[in-house]
Amino acid sequence: MTIWEILGISQTTDQKQIKKVYAARVKSCHREEKPEEWAVLHDAYQRAIQYAKRQEKESDLNGSRTVPSPVKPVAREGIRERDAALEKENGQPETDETEAQWQEYFARIRAGQERSRKMLTEELPERLRGLTLQGEGTQKKRWEEFLQSELAITLYKEPEFWRQVGEHVRAQEWSEEACRYIGRRVEDIKYEFNSRDYPELWRVLDELERICLEEALKDPLRRTKITLRGFGLTILVFVLIGVFVRII
Repeated sequence: MTIWEILGISQTTDQKQIKKVYAARVKSCHREEKPEEWAVLHDAYQRAIQYAKRQEKESDLNGSRTVPSPVKPVAREGIRERDAALEKENGQPETDETEAQWQEYFARIRAGQERSRKMLTEELPERLRGLTLQGEGTQKKRWEEFLQSELAITLYKEPEFWRQVGEHVRAQEWSEEACRYIGRRVEDIKYEFNSRDYPELWRVLDELERICLEEALKDPLRRTKITLRGFGLTILVFVLIGVFVRII
């Protein structure tokens, strides 16, 4: 498969077109989520840009447009095959250093994924239990500290993180103030990560917003405040009636 087939365009020397197509394609091929697909797409983009620049340079030297030379196909079988194709086209030797760099890159990706898994399965449940056990500070204050912690910020775009938060909110009795704070943070996250690129994250966040609203309405202190306000209003009405009767 050629780099043009990977990019989805005809062979061209128009750098603006190449950049525009790459920007559109890379949105559905995130570097961290699909590292191998991203590597192939990014390699095709770089080679297309190099090709366009080389053709433009040759054209300037010759004083006229030259017939574009064909570009060798990109091997999808692996990093080594890809580098071999690059060697044939550019006359550059394939080096162990290049292979090592790609291996190091994918190793970092795997290490990051393993770190996120451990944080979600071990550290997050422990921190959520700590929110209930802590006695100092208001409930809202505890949630503020938790959602601004390094752990939370690292996992913000993970649907599983917010799913566990939702389960914890539903399982415990939290104040209206705390629930509404969590709801506001959810709105902030939805603003940061758009629904088109993160549909699963948005689905979980929508559910969490609903849970926060329901739990806020269940707050016993909120119901007490409403009852007291109603009782106070009733007393005020009787006082006004008594004043009115005396005046008459």
